[in-house]
Amino acid sequence: MLRIAKAVYQIYTNIPGREGSINPDLLYAGVILHDVGKLFEFRCYESGLVAEYTPEGRQFGHSILGADLIDAVAAFLQVASDSLTQLKHLLLTHHGTREHGAAAEPMTIEALLLSQIDNFDCKTEAAIKALDSAEPGGFTEKLFAFDGRQLFKPQYVTQTA
Repeated sequence: MLRIAKAVYQIYTNIPGREGSINPDLLYAGVILHDVGKLFEFRCYESGLVAEYTPEGRQFGHSILGADLIDAVAAFLQVASDSLTQLKHLLLTHHGTREHGAAAEPMTIEALLLSQIDNFDCKTEAAIKALDSAEPGGFTEKLFAFDGRQLFKPQYVTQTA
């Protein structure tokens, strides 16, 4: 996701007059920290695999738990700034819409980009993984990431020169 964010930043800010239209530090921090609340959302086995939700994870979800962590770290470091507020906004909105689990909807360019990059990355990974197990000329299983839709794996014909 960080590579995608860096590429998107370059594409949209290398146009004359758009310098400064996106805060790269905030966007990259959001990419790195957007799922940090998952550390408190789940209880894991020693292997790292998820065993179950924690009570806090069930009640609040990782976005709110992540924003709470940002608050706790900021209080410990005695730091307060608009940047912290914006970082919390990114964590709370990275799912894009309330329907998809966001506590609020994105209201800054960095929040919009983060939610789109997260969605793009999630769906691309799900598609690649599902298509890896499908036969050429066949369909994947129904995929949760695509609202139960199946994907088709074409039979590509390679041509020799």
